[in-house]
Amino acid sequence: MNLNNKIKISFAVLLLLLNTLSFKTLHGQIIPYKNPKLKVEERVDDLIQRMTIEEKVNQMLKLTLINLKQDKKGRITEESLEDLFNGESIGCLDPPRWDDLKGRAINVDGIARYSEAADQYLRKNTRLGIPAIQVELSGMHGQLASDATNFPQTIGQGSTWNPELIGRMAEVIAFEASLSGCDQAFSPLFDLARDPRYGRVEECFGEDPYLVAEMGKAFVIGMQGDPEITKDYIPDNHLIGTAKHYVGYCTPIAGINIAPVEVGPRDFRDLHLYPFEKAVREANVYSIMPAYNEVNGIPVHASEYLLRDILRKEFGFKGYVFADYGAVARLHYSHKLTANKAETAILALKAGVDQEGSNYAYSELVNLAKSDIEVEALVDEAVRNILAVKFRAGLFDKPYVAPKNISDLVHSKESVKLAREIAEESIVLLKNQNNLLPLNLSGLKSIAVIGPNANQVQYGDYSITKDNSSGITILEGIKNITKDKIQVNYAKGCGITDLDK
Repeated sequence: MNLNNKIKISFAVLLLLLNTLSFKTLHGQIIPYKNPKLKVEERVDDLIQRMTIEEKVNQMLKLTLINLKQDKKGRITEESLEDLFNGESIGCLDPPRWDDLKGRAINVDGIARYSEAADQYLRKNTRLGIPAIQVELSGMHGQLASDATNFPQTIGQGSTWNPELIGRMAEVIAFEASLSGCDQAFSPLFDLARDPRYGRVEECFGEDPYLVAEMGKAFVIGMQGDPEITKDYIPDNHLIGTAKHYVGYCTPIAGINIAPVEVGPRDFRDLHLYPFEKAVREANVYSIMPAYNEVNGIPVHASEYLLRDILRKEFGFKGYVFADYGAVARLHYSHKLTANKAETAILALKAGVDQEGSNYAYSELVNLAKSDIEVEALVDEAVRNILAVKFRAGLFDKPYVAPKNISDLVHSKESVKLAREIAEESIVLLKNQNNLLPLNLSGLKSIAVIGPNANQVQYGDYSITKDNSSGITILEGIKNITKDKIQVNYAKGCGITDLDK
């Protein structure tokens, strides 16, 4: 072989080698946003530059799994998955509440089927495989599933004055909900129960800002994990926490829920902002849900001062802002600030609302961003906030696979024992005149049990069911203890929501 032929062959081999190396660079290495060894910021940078404006805006919207259908064997149908997602990713997903096959409130195994089917579809059937955050619609005192552990409502939790106990409870809630594929819980509340007319007192820890801050912090840390860890990631069996309702929601004019709030700067700082600052600085909460109402004339979902200047710049919040359900739409039809959906979307986006929590206005941002570089930059900012949370929550690196028989893993003896412990510590006795309690049953002939909740299972709001077959009522409990040895007289009195005067 002459020298020229050797050179030609060597050149051909070199060219083939270069092509091979180039191919490995493109196809043999992990795509940066899928590489768990890279920093979150690097992964976000890589992913967002690959996304179309439509894919970005989809991250700012939410769908519900209620629309998925099951076949006769309980499997989620491919047709319903395609109808729901249409080959596109989404920011967040609501879970189902009802099992249409069994005709009852859904249990953890049922939720898991929906979660797994949706997660697999988004990873395999969308262009970039971006997973959704699957939310738990409450989580304040247990997962919304028929067989999950039900803890006392928040007002009872606050009455324990025991943050350590509430932190343990939040850890159990996170463990049980994460088993069925949930990634985020809309809890806890950092509102103050200052007006008994305010319709959500049961969801509050109490009226004192220090108590609310300490209990709420313990809840967030129990749910998310140690703040030193969650600076980088959320550990297994934990959830994204949501501090709500930011801010001043709980003292509306005339005590009417969602009514305007008028408050001076000192009270606003010392009472209302204080617990949220603690949640951000000391518990590293990943998500904030703004309040429906306006504060001193400006709706929170439209307030750059509250969502940007205070929350992000002053408090240092690094998570994402999730609009309360329908709150962005309210800027238009309730607060009357905007003329149309496009104006509504711009107003909320500029204020700092990252995720609409529905799909009323934000889909308008697709066309707006194509013609306005400022809007495009704001969309990118919001999507970065959302994606960063998804990466830190491990969504990209841990595809959800439903464990078998999750119902056997929840509502354990230890969880029930903890729920009882919280219930016992929540009891508040204002006065025990003449040592009336505990009742001496041997000296009693009859007991009167009066009130609409006495013969009604009442776990508190945000419970999956209040069917009497799911628990024991107060009336039943008293009868079980007295064992027909004492006459028990019952009178319903008024109805819980009756208008009868």
